[in-house]
Amino acid sequence: MSDTNKTEQFRSAWLKIDRARKHADDLEGEIRAYWETSPVSIHGAGVVLTENGGTGARIFSVKNIKPLPESIALLVGDAAHNIRSALDHFAWVAVRNPGRDTTFPIWSQEDVPEAGKWQKKVRKDLMGASPALQADVLRLQPWPTGSDSQLWYIHELDRIDKHRLLIAVAAANTGVVFEVPPIFNPVPGLRPPAMPVAVPPRQWTPLEAGAVLWHVPEGAGPGPDPTRFVYDVTLTEPEDLKGRPAVAQLRMLANYAETAMQALVSAACEGS
Repeated sequence: MSDTNKTEQFRSAWLKIDRARKHADDLEGEIRAYWETSPVSIHGAGVVLTENGGTGARIFSVKNIKPLPESIALLVGDAAHNIRSALDHFAWVAVRNPGRDTTFPIWSQEDVPEAGKWQKKVRKDLMGASPALQADVLRLQPWPTGSDSQLWYIHELDRIDKHRLLIAVAAANTGVVFEVPPIFNPVPGLRPPAMPVAVPPRQWTPLEAGAVLWHVPEGAGPGPDPTRFVYDVTLTEPEDLKGRPAVAQLRMLANYAETAMQALVSAACEGS
């Protein structure tokens, strides 16, 4: 059997991955539309001189923010579910006589499984699959600290989506932009324009009323103040994905799942 024919057997898995990417595209559009409404207003404080000639504290904080549309969290869940479903479709095709327990093995706990427990799970979930596929999957490490932790994140996002109304996402500050004058002036007599320089925030900062986006302590010197802030919609769970842009993360997880399945195709078809 040619490699093309082998891959075509798993067409439903690839369709699920494509569907997940479509959800990610739709999510990107929903997020863009949200930002176009200018949902965030900022309290900004410029440089204030104190009596002794120093500078007072300058604080930039969120004044108001419009809530995220529920469609954004729903699309995150839909994308995650389709990626997890793609893995299960792969397992269903790979097993000769699939049953109710057939699924793509991913460790459901946060701890590292004992070797015997992981082997037992792989054999149970892929009962009827080729020994070669079981051996290859057994070498995977789909748990939070394993080399295939991305598979665990897929499973966890899908688990959360199935047991709760909405996956938790947040509008967050992901960058601070300053206008900084260039160090060198190549043309004497002409004042070159300031250049925008973006830096990441000191810590992940969800946008909510009162959240401090930038703080210059008293006496720190005039220095440049932020000219604007960069925002995105990020995941807030599981913990290791907190603060990661939702669209980019979902696309990366879709790519990872697809690559993992493609690497298993030959073993899955062995003996067929």
